[in-house]
Amino acid sequence: MFTYKKIMVAMDGSNQAHEAYKKGVAIAQRNHGTLLLVFVVDARPFQQMEKLDDVLIEESNSSASAYLKPLVAEAVAAGVACEINISYGSPKQLIATDIPEKYGIDLLLLGASGLNAIERMLLGSISEYVVRHAKCDVLICR
Repeated sequence: MFTYKKIMVAMDGSNQAHEAYKKGVAIAQRNHGTLLLVFVVDARPFQQMEKLDDVLIEESNSSASAYLKPLVAEAVAAGVACEINISYGSPKQLIATDIPEKYGIDLLLLGASGLNAIERMLLGSISEYVVRHAKCDVLICR
């Protein structure tokens, strides 16, 4: 039977992402795997700026770390090795291919899109993109 050893959960603060986190912890426990919690700061709105302001980067890192650290502690208390990755750039690209390839991810979990039909048509769903482009197994959580 195939086991998942390196499990990545894309976190964005949504209820769906928290469900993905809980399932990721359970899968890691069953498979004696490790968990990677990923938070991607979408840097596209800042492309017009010459460079990202150091204060803005520090605030983003601080907020993401404050959000993720209790989840890491909870996973570790459940017996799961867990680490975090905070990245800047296109969430679709980073979550679907860049980060999973860098860490050798076997299974990627993320929450279902909270977008309505018009928003999906105009913006595109991250979860839809990930399913189409990821090279590892993907679990979408509602």
